[in-house]
Amino acid sequence: MQKRLVLLVALISVAAMLFGCAPASGPAAGAAQGTAPAGGESAHSKTFNIVTSDSLVQLDPHNITTPADEYVMKMSYDSLLDTDHKGKFVGNLATSWEFNTDATELTFHLRQGVKFLNGEPWNADVAVYNFQRLISHKDDFAVAINYFSPLVGAEKIDDYTAKMIFDNPYPFALNYLHQFVMIPMEANKEMGDQMFTDMKQIGTGPWIFDEWVSGQYAHFKKNPDYWDKDEYNSYFDDGYIHFVSEPSSAAGAQISGDADAYISFGGINSDVVPLYKGTEDKIQVVMNDMNMYADLRMGFPEGSPLNDEKVREAIDLAIDRQSIADQIFQGGGVPLSILVPGDVGYDSTMAPYEYNPDKAKELLAQSSYQGQELTFLGSSAFLKSQDSMEAITSMLQDVGFKINLNVEDLATFNNEMAMGKWDLMYATNQCINGDPFLYFNSRFVTDFMHSNFKNDELIGLVKKFNVEPDAAVREDLAKQISKWNKDFHGPALALANVKGIYAVTKGTTGINLYPDGYESLTHISWDPSLAK
Repeated sequence: MQKRLVLLVALISVAAMLFGCAPASGPAAGAAQGTAPAGGESAHSKTFNIVTSDSLVQLDPHNITTPADEYVMKMSYDSLLDTDHKGKFVGNLATSWEFNTDATELTFHLRQGVKFLNGEPWNADVAVYNFQRLISHKDDFAVAINYFSPLVGAEKIDDYTAKMIFDNPYPFALNYLHQFVMIPMEANKEMGDQMFTDMKQIGTGPWIFDEWVSGQYAHFKKNPDYWDKDEYNSYFDDGYIHFVSEPSSAAGAQISGDADAYISFGGINSDVVPLYKGTEDKIQVVMNDMNMYADLRMGFPEGSPLNDEKVREAIDLAIDRQSIADQIFQGGGVPLSILVPGDVGYDSTMAPYEYNPDKAKELLAQSSYQGQELTFLGSSAFLKSQDSMEAITSMLQDVGFKINLNVEDLATFNNEMAMGKWDLMYATNQCINGDPFLYFNSRFVTDFMHSNFKNDELIGLVKKFNVEPDAAVREDLAKQISKWNKDFHGPALALANVKGIYAVTKGTTGINLYPDGYESLTHISWDPSLAK
C-alpha cells in the first residue's frame, strides 16, 4: 500500500507538470469556473478536460488517420447521419435518406436552417461540393480510400436534396457516413488546404475549435449558435483534449482531479487500473467487451521472404496467442480468425489457430529464409503494443527469425507505413457496425497499409462481397475471405481479443463507448446528481 501511494504521488506530480502547460490566457485543466451553487458547495469546473493516449496528427477532416483526428473532427463538424455502431442510424445534417432500387444511388434530404461558423448556409451545393472533394482525392484522402472508393458522382436535386452516385451497388455506405463530415464550400474554395494548416476549423458542430499545440492539447469553445442546442446544450463552456502518451501519467491526471475522463482507442492500458483503487466513489472504471482484436500484419516488399508460404506458416505457428491473451490482454481470449462474433461472416466452426514452435522451426529450415532481418513496426499509441510486440519478437526469435523491433510514435509510424518500410506490423482491428467491408478493402484491395500485397483470387472474392445484395450470399463470401486468409497464413493474423477499459469521472456524461472500439466525446456534459 505504501509503495502504491508513493507511486501515485509521483504520477500526480508529473500530471500537474503536464497539465500546467495550458496557456496563460486559458484555464488550466481542472481550474474551477462558474458560480458556486447555494450552500457553499464548490461548482464543478465549466472547462472539461479529457486525457487520451492518442495523438492528433492533422486537421483535414476528410483525411483523418488517428483516433485523435476523429475526436477533434467530430467536436467541430457534423456528418450527414450518425450511428449507434450496432446498425441503427439517425439523421444529423440529413433528416432522411433513401437508396434507389439497386443501391447505386443514395439520396439525402438535408436539414434546413443550419449555418457554418462563418455564416455560410448548409445546403445541397455544399453537400455536392463535399462529395466531389472525396472523388477528387480518391487516391490520397483516408476517408475516400477507406470508406467511399465506390463513390463516382454527385448531383444536386434541389436546394435541400443531394445525391451520391456509386459505380456498384453500395448499400453499406450508411455504415461509414458518420466518418464523413461536411466542410464549408466557399471557405474551402478560398483557402484550400491552408484552411486546415492554418487551423481554420469552420464547422457546424457543438464545439468551436480554438487551438492545437502539437503533442499537448487541443482546445475548444462552446458554439453559442449550435443548430441543435435544444437537444444538446453542454454544461461546459470550453474544454481541452490532452494528449498524454504515458498511461500512468494520464491516469494520475484523472486521479488528482485534473481530468473528467481518460480514454484511448481500444481502451486504456490495463496496467494502470490498480492505480484507481480507492477512487471508486469518484471515478468509474468501465470494462467493455468489444468486437476488436490485436493482429499481426505482413508486408510484401520486393524480395520479401514472406512471399514464401513456409515462412508465413512458421510465423503463424510460432506465436503463442493464448499466452498473449492471458498475460497481456487479461484473458480477452483468442479469435478464431480475422472476423469475430458479431461480424458479418464470423464462423464459429473454424479451427483455432495452432501453436507449434517445433513445427515452425522445421518449416523455417525448409524455407527460402536466409536469416534476413524482418522489420517489425508498431506504434506506442496502439493498445499493449510494447508488451505484445516484445512477446511476439521473442517467440519469432526462438524459432530462428531475426527481428528489428520498431515501436514508434504515431506520426512516425504513419510515415514508415506509408513508405512500406516494414515486414511485420502490429495493429488492432474492428469492423464498424460489424461489417468487414472497410477491413477487407483497405487491407486486400486498396492496400491502405502499403504492404504491397496483391492476390487476384482474394481481390476477386472481396469485390464480389462488395456488391452482393443478398445477405446470406454476402455472409458466405465473408466466410470464404476469412478462411482464405487463414489458409494463406496471412496477410493478417489475429492475435488476441481486446477488452476496452475506460475511466470516467462520476458526473461526466455524453461520452459514448461503442462495442466496435469507437468513442464519441462530442456530447460531453456534466450532471451533478451523478457525482454524489
